[in-house]
Amino acid sequence: MAQLLNQKQLEAAVTVMRLGTVTRAAEDMHLTQPAISRLIAQLEQRLGFSLFERQGGRLVANRRGLRFLEEADRLISDTQQLARLGEELKWRRDESIDVIAVPSLAQTLLPDALKRLSAEGELRVNITTAQRHDVRRLLAQRRFDLGVVTLPVAVDTMEVEHVATIGAVCIMHESHPLAAKGVVEVREMVEQVFIAPGQSTLLVRRLEDVLAREGLPLRPHMTVETTAVIHQLAARNLGISIGHAFSAFDRPPNVVMRPITPEIPLDYALLLPEVSRRKAGTIRLAEIIREAIQDLSKANPSAERPGTWPVRRPPEET
Repeated sequence: MAQLLNQKQLEAAVTVMRLGTVTRAAEDMHLTQPAISRLIAQLEQRLGFSLFERQGGRLVANRRGLRFLEEADRLISDTQQLARLGEELKWRRDESIDVIAVPSLAQTLLPDALKRLSAEGELRVNITTAQRHDVRRLLAQRRFDLGVVTLPVAVDTMEVEHVATIGAVCIMHESHPLAAKGVVEVREMVEQVFIAPGQSTLLVRRLEDVLAREGLPLRPHMTVETTAVIHQLAARNLGISIGHAFSAFDRPPNVVMRPITPEIPLDYALLLPEVSRRKAGTIRLAEIIREAIQDLSKANPSAERPGTWPVRRPPEET
C-alpha cells in the first residue's frame, strides 16, 4: 500500500510553485525559509524526483513537478473544503451556500439578492470573487453551489444557464453634460475624461472592438479595477465610465446611467450543479438572481424620461 503523503510538505511545495520563491512562501505560511526548504526536500525524497528548477532567481516547477503540484493544489483545496463541511455539520450548518461570482456582479447584483434571501431565513453564504478567465480553474479546485458570471466562460463541471443579454451603460455624475442625453454615443463618451474598468475585463475588450471599428483608440485618463471605486469617482464628477447595467443597484444618488450606442451587449449566466446536488438555498438564491437579471433585461430606457434606467429593487425591510 502506498505511503500517505505529508500535507504540510505538499502545502509548502504548492505555495512555492504559486509564489515563485522560498522567501515569499515562508512569509505566506508563517514559517522560516529553512523550514520550507526542508519540507520540499523531504517531499522530493519521498517521491524520488525533483519538483523545481531555478530560473533567474525563481523556483519554477519542472514538467513532472507541474503535473504533480497542480493535482496537489486541487487535493489541498478539497481537504480544506471538507474541513469546512465538517465544521458546518458540527454546528448543523448544512445549508451554507458556496457562491462564485465575477467582481462586477458580486459588488452590484449579489448584495441585494442576498438581502432578499436573508429576509426568508438564516443566511449562510461563502462568496468567492474571480475574474471570468479564472472561474474554470477555481471550479476545478473546489465545489461551488452557484456561479454568477458573464459569458463566455469555459466550464465543464457545472450547468451553464444563460439568463439574459443586457447592454452596457455609461456611468456619470448627474450634472455631466452627457447626462441630458437619452442615449450616449460611444465616440463622445471616450472623448470625455474617461475612467476605464480593469484592462483585462470583457467589457473593456468589447469597448475597444467598437472603437476600433470607428478608427478610435481607447486612451483612458484613469483605470480602476472595481465598480465601487468607479462609482465614487463619478459621484465626485471626476470622469465618466462604462459599466454593467447592474450598477443601478448600488450607485450613489448623484450618479446616473445612460444606455450607449453602438450597443455593447453582455451575456449573463448562472452556473448550477447537477440537479441532485442543488440545495434549497441555492435554488432560491438562483431564482432571486434570475428574476433581477430578467427584470433589468425588460427595462426600456427610451420609454422613460431621458436617462432613467428602471430597476425593480427588492422591497426594503420594515
